[in-house]
Amino acid sequence: MRLIKLPDRKNFQKAKGHHQQMEFIGWTWVATMQIGSGCKVHMKADELPEGEVLVRLSRHYSAMVNGVIYDTYDPSREGTRCVYGYWHNG
Repeated sequence: MRLIKLPDRKNFQKAKGHHQQMEFIGWTWVATMQIGSGCKVHMKADELPEGEVLVRLSRHYSAMVNGVIYDTYDPSREGTRCVYGYWHNG
């Protein structure tokens, strides 16, 4: 796994250009939710791809590597938390 130095967590979500920064280092954005579509992907290993994934949740980002969540707490809400989209390396 590559080490990516990100802005502090409070500024990352609001940082202008973070999409461009992620694209620049070779990550690809996959939107999993559209306005009015309802939640189709949840924070569960079987609903997200294998490998390194940076998941966008409501007011939070979380890392998942091969189905294992890497975070300061469990943001999954027992598998019911909706995923807005995710970044993956590749």
